[in-house]
Amino acid sequence: MPPRVLDLGSDQETHLICLIEPGDQHERYIALSYPWGGTSFIKTVRDTLERHKQGIRFDDLPRTFQDAIRICRFLGVRYLWIDALCIIQDDTDDWKEHSRSMGEIYRQSFLTISAVFNTSPHSGLFSEPQVRRVGPVMVFKTQHPFDATKDEQISRGFPLLTRGWTFQERMLSARTLHFSQQEVLWDCMDTLTCQCGSFDPSRGISHLESLRNQTSDVFFRKRFLKMDENDRVVSVTSDRGGTEILFGRYDLPAEEFITSTKEFSELWCQIASRFSALELTYKSDKLAAIAGLADKIEQVTKWTYCVGLWADTLLTDLCWIPGVRESSLQTCQRLPWSTWWKEIPPFWDWNSIAHDDLPFIPPSWSWVSIDGPVWWPQERFSPSSDMQQDILLATVLGSQTQVFPETLDYSRPPIRSRYLELNVQHISLFLEPQHRKRDVMLGKLRNFSDCKMAVVEEGYDLWDGVAAPVYLLPLVVTHTFDLDNPQKEGIANMFTLLVTGRAEGSHWLVRIGMVQTQNSVDKRGRLRFPRKSLAALALRGKQAIVTLI
Repeated sequence: MPPRVLDLGSDQETHLICLIEPGDQHERYIALSYPWGGTSFIKTVRDTLERHKQGIRFDDLPRTFQDAIRICRFLGVRYLWIDALCIIQDDTDDWKEHSRSMGEIYRQSFLTISAVFNTSPHSGLFSEPQVRRVGPVMVFKTQHPFDATKDEQISRGFPLLTRGWTFQERMLSARTLHFSQQEVLWDCMDTLTCQCGSFDPSRGISHLESLRNQTSDVFFRKRFLKMDENDRVVSVTSDRGGTEILFGRYDLPAEEFITSTKEFSELWCQIASRFSALELTYKSDKLAAIAGLADKIEQVTKWTYCVGLWADTLLTDLCWIPGVRESSLQTCQRLPWSTWWKEIPPFWDWNSIAHDDLPFIPPSWSWVSIDGPVWWPQERFSPSSDMQQDILLATVLGSQTQVFPETLDYSRPPIRSRYLELNVQHISLFLEPQHRKRDVMLGKLRNFSDCKMAVVEEGYDLWDGVAAPVYLLPLVVTHTFDLDNPQKEGIANMFTLLVTGRAEGSHWLVRIGMVQTQNSVDKRGRLRFPRKSLAALALRGKQAIVTLI
């Protein structure tokens, strides 16, 4: 059980709800997933902790909490976990301890109650059905998350699905009851169904995938994140001929258990893409809000987690792209570094703070530093009819978290971040310092005929006014060949970082963009470059050892 739970009592009519610390006690409990909504409602703080242990009056709870208690009692489950009451809200240490185990709290719950249409805890779980009469016939209006075609439909009808913290709650819960405005939906390891019966699980997950957009991710979960009793991941072929990655108990032959590094990498990229499009009240919660999913992947793969990416597939993981997929040339915003200082009192003496207590700033090479959605190009994961080969153009020499002394001018506080040291085969000059402007960069990129996609990232408040060149740093070339037509020329997609320095000549580099080039490959595996080729320019660079922060 979690460190604290609500004891609802053995009597159905008990009106005092007690906050308890069960210790090693093993009992069923239910977890509640709901939005806070920026409204005022009862919470546990240091001043009310002992009072809540003595008992909380049922009538003092918001409607959603009351309805969850009624459901628990109806199901005969005595214990309920609600974050606002079970975590001490003004105790940073208590919050950090619980945030690390949040994924396990939902994974081990007997059931998760999901207030999917709530905008606050005062909304309640139950609502009047929307009925329209057509002559003698009563028509009940229903809408499913997987039928929504636009993000605003999800936001309006299922606002909980837009929240970042609830993503891993859905992904890791074994059983979930979603209370929508029109009906109840059931989602477990084996099936998905709804109260109206209009969704047919026999039509398969591929049908569900084709209906859902990126934000409507409520059912992107257990089918992709299941384990058998030996913690092995299972591969099951879907209707569309691809592979679904599952975590669950299935009686499948040993040869169907996944061993492919690329499949695991693709799974994590899908998870990170969907999560990154969701909303967080505090942007600095990004790493904490996905930690439970990272722990699960780490448990299965034995990989090393590295600020939202994986050390074992780091070069290909670095090929993330911010923004929207439809645009070939665009800019996007990074989170300002001040976002990550929200819990640090301004009057602290920075000289006296222990290094571990300094704010951790996600490095520029991690997607966590971006304010908005990110994605990985589909060219990174070839269809089953193609053969794909990755050619790595760099080697990871090391990665470590440290305090960066370059900021110790005390006009800003020192920070902790993680550097990445690479031995790159090519690094070439792209722009001189005086031309390092967004419009100039995008304008120059447009002139290259093999530039398929480019993003320039803005918002480095620490690097404002820096005069340093911009370099091209190629990471990976992905060759794709059609197995059904061996005589056909192949395609080479190269993924190249745009990087710049703290100052001219600085050995610290930051990522400020990503470029994807696409060229044909002849039968001998040689790239064919057009007359104005960005890939050719990038590959003319020299070998070097660089450090990204």
